[in-house]
Formats: sequence, C-alpha cells, structure tokens
Amino acid sequence: MSVSVSTPRAVAARAYRSRPIGWFAGRRTIAAVREALTRARIAAENAGIEIEYGFTAIHRELREMPERNGLHLLPLPGWWSADELREAFAALVRAQQMLRAEPSMSAERWRILQPAAFCASDVAHADLRGYAHADAKRAFAGIVAAVRDASARTRVAYSAAIVSRTDCEHTLVLYGDHLLWDGQSFEAIIEAMTATLCGRAPTPLMGYRAFVEDCSNARDQALLRRVAEELGSASVAAATEATTTAIVRASTGVGARRHGLIVEMPIASGQDPAEQAFALFRRLVARITGLERFCVMMTHHGRHLADRTYFSDVGLFVDKVPTAVDASTPLSEAMSAVGTLRRHGVRYLDWVRSGTAEMAGTLPPPREEVSFNYVLVDAAALDPAQQDHRAIYARMCAVGGILCEVYADRERIHMLFSYTGR
Repeated sequence: MSVSVSTPRAVAARAYRSRPIGWFAGRRTIAAVREALTRARIAAENAGIEIEYGFTAIHRELREMPERNGLHLLPLPGWWSADELREAFAALVRAQQMLRAEPSMSAERWRILQPAAFCASDVAHADLRGYAHADAKRAFAGIVAAVRDASARTRVAYSAAIVSRTDCEHTLVLYGDHLLWDGQSFEAIIEAMTATLCGRAPTPLMGYRAFVEDCSNARDQALLRRVAEELGSASVAAATEATTTAIVRASTGVGARRHGLIVEMPIASGQDPAEQAFALFRRLVARITGLERFCVMMTHHGRHLADRTYFSDVGLFVDKVPTAVDASTPLSEAMSAVGTLRRHGVRYLDWVRSGTAEMAGTLPPPREEVSFNYVLVDAAALDPAQQDHRAIYARMCAVGGILCEVYADRERIHMLFSYTGR
C-alpha cells in the first residue's frame, strides 16, 4: 500500500495548476499592459520640450489639495480594432498640449513635450473579449492597478490604457493629476477620439497655451472697475467677512469635527434639478453658519471668455466667482455673476490673484470657503463603478470649509456635502 504525503509546496503547486485558464490569460494581459506602460514612460522620458508656460491661478489654488490624483473611465463604444483605438489615442495626445505636459511644482510651470514622442505602438491595450465575467472583472482590476502604479513614475503625471471588453465595448482608463484636466476635458477626449475613429477631422483647438495667455493678459482698469460694480463687490466683501467669521467659529468650538453627507434623491416633478439641489444647499449652509446672508464661491467650467471658447481642449479651466446669497436666492441669480465675467472675458481667480484692488476682501481662505459645484452628467456617471463618489467625498473632508458637489442626471441627484462643526 502506497501513502501519498502532501507537503506545503505540493499543495501550493496543485492549487496553482488548478486555477482556471482565464486566470493565466488575465496575468499575461496585465503583464502586457505593464510592458506597454513602461514603453510609454521611457518614450516620454526621452522627449524634448516643445514649449513652456506658467500655471494659472486655479493650478496654484488646487495644488494644495491633499489628494489630486483620480481614476476616470471613459466609454468608447463602436466596432473598433485595437490598432484603431491606439492610433486614436495617440493622435489625441499629439494634438492636446496638456496630455503632453510635465509639471514643475517649484517653478509653477508646464513643460510641453514634443508630440513625436507619443506613438500608437506605445499605447497600452488589453483585449478581454471572450473572458468569463469573473475573469474579465479580475483582469480589469489588475489593469487599473497597473495604470495607477505607472502614473506615479511617468513624466507627464498621468497614465492610460484602453480595454476592450467586447467587439463594441471599449474603455479608456485614465489615472492622473487633477491639475491636468477637469470634467469637461473628458467629454473633449471622447469627442476627439470618436471623431478620429469615425474618420472625421476633430474640432479645431484653441490650445491651452492660448488660454494661459488669456488668463495673464492685463485688463483695462476701467473695465475691471465696471465689472466689480456689476458684481456688487462691497456687498460680496461684507458677506465674505461674515461667512469666514461664522465658519471659523463653528470649526474651532468645543467638540468641532468634520461632518459630511452623501445624499441621493429623486428629481422633484416639474422642478429644475440644479435649483432643487441649490435650495437644499442653502438651507444646510444657513443652519451651519447661523447667517441669513452668506457668500458662496460658485464653481463654473470657465471655458468661455468673451468671444473665445475652449470646449474642445483638455486642461484645467474651472474658475470660481463669489456671490452673496440668502435663503431665497435662486441658483439662476447666483450664477449671474458667472455671466458677467464671461461676457467681459475676465477670470475671477486670476484677476484677484493679480493683486488689483477692485475685488479686495471677496476671496476667502480655502479652508473657510463655502463652495457649490453642480455637474449635469449621464446616468452612467452616477454608477459607482464609473464614479467613486466616496473617494471624492474623502478628498472634500480633507480640504475644510463648507463644500458641496452635486451630480445629476435626468432622474436623480447625488449630493456630496462636507463641513466642520459640532
């Protein structure tokens, strides 16, 4: 009679051999993605510099965020081959300055790398067609981890890979620094890649350098005084001082700590979702501060300056503008300040940071700011698999102030609200 003895090594070997075929295929796919990401990193390291330009005020403001990196999954539906997808992304990167941008935090400048360094052959692509659901899910998680790891080592502060789940379902996986882009940038990326894949010429670009020059151009002093009057700078400054005092009092009292809400609610019948969200936001702020009138920093896309628009460009364009509101102020009235700045081609943050006196006292310290940001999205963006709202919320809690981020589709509102108090 023979006796079989199982050593720990033998048990491990049998377990390894018993893994499903999809597990091995997934490991090979992830390894191939890592190899492509390494090629892309080396190509960027060897690239020359095409142009340089400085940070804008919003870059300097957001640079202090404790965690700027984020994951973004962009859908690219259609019957496309791996080579077509690679070429579409490479063409996008060669066209978009901020997808070739190397940041210098100490110098507060962007170095834009030569476009020739970004080749389709270096774009990472993973083919998960034919994988069982569990195997595809496991492989996709490994690909996301590879992209995240690569972003920490690359010269351009982001990494990317394309994943094909089926013949017609493809996803661009991006992980990188928020200083490179904003929400509108992802729409621009999808639009440009889709145009290339369909054989159309992408929308002509203004170029991020032109935007930076717009931000730094000197404005006529008479114009700035007129804009300040339209914005009611004295009233806004008074509301800012009262709001700052209330936030400091609430955040430094006995038992003060960081609180937050993650609220999902249906859109009320016949009501504008933005106005519905803003009404709840106003009530919450009034309750926390104890003020009947307070100052809110309205965040907006910032891509429209007088007769110039930048909707097809990738980059960080968002701007803020302060406005004084009370319990009955509708969002449309609060946003009128945005229209005033856009009409005159003025960006608030760059204007105030330039040191001119027209809006003195209207910009609160970041940790004492009341901020409202509303984003209209498609239904998929509210899917936790596409948008990690808890990660966004965690970053909000680390910043301070009273912050509100609202995402809405046609049926529901998702609100993230964070403040410090008892």
